[in-house]
Amino acid sequence: MTPIDLHLADRLVVEIRGCLYDSMDAGFLCDDILEVDLCTGKTIEVGWVGDPSNGYFRIVVFRDFWTNQIGSEIRVHTPKEVVEWVQYLAETHGEEHVVSETDLDSAQSRPVYCESYSSSEFISV
Repeated sequence: MTPIDLHLADRLVVEIRGCLYDSMDAGFLCDDILEVDLCTGKTIEVGWVGDPSNGYFRIVVFRDFWTNQIGSEIRVHTPKEVVEWVQYLAETHGEEHVVSETDLDSAQSRPVYCESYSSSEFISV
């Protein structure tokens, strides 16, 4: 089984724990498959719910604690769909945007990025 590279921008991610594989084998489908800690303090978590024949990948975004979820749970059925959603959610939740008074006058906002870490610093379990 081959691990899937999520292709996430270093500027968005602090740490990745776990690994997503290109397999639907029961040995790779567990409750906690993958967690992506974003620079904003939010976490994307991927897990499997159900048995391999009729379950689904559950994707959630939360801040600090699992019970502090942001938005609705996303349910998908393939590793490819997981990658697409994780990429989208990292881009959506990985940057904080602030608006200064000057920007308010001109109706523009500028993103503020947190410190980035290289992908070689990620920890896989």
